[in-house]
Formats: sequence, C-alpha cells, structure tokens
Amino acid sequence: LGAGYTFDLQVGVHTGQCVGGIIGTYSLWFEIFGEGFDTAARIVDLAPRNHILVTEATMNAVQNSFICVASDLECDALHGGKTYLVLASD
Repeated sequence: LGAGYTFDLQVGVHTGQCVGGIIGTYSLWFEIFGEGFDTAARIVDLAPRNHILVTEATMNAVQNSFICVASDLECDALHGGKTYLVLASD
C-alpha cells in the first residue's frame, strides 16, 4: 500500500473439527464444511476491527503462549460459550 492508505482487519479463530475437499467435475474448487468452520466464520464477523477474537476452545489451546482476556461479545454458534480477545504473546 502506498502512503496515506490504511486498512482494518477482523480476525476470529475457533478450534474444532471440519472437513474439506475438492468439489466439482469441470470447475474444481476447495470447500470446507462443518460446525467448526461455521463457528469460525461467525467469530470473524463478530471480531472488533484490528483485534483477534478467539473462542474458549482456542483460548484453552493457546493460553500458555498468548495473553487473552474475556470478552463480552456473544456468539449464538457457541451456545453460551465465551469469547476472548488476544492482547499479546507471552
């Protein structure tokens, strides 16, 4: 990007199961399916701009490497599960 241009990111991460595969006969593309992928897609939409939002499953997996704080953002896909903002790496 040149001078004067800025951009914002929304990052959401979920740890869970999904299935991926190549779909199609003539026009091939890669597709991912599953509750884990659906939850990740919802988390990224919920994430505040320029922050990393993770689910409780991901926070449990990375809590020894990153500093996470509880968020008040709720995601219907988590069925009451918590979300966390990643602040920094340890």
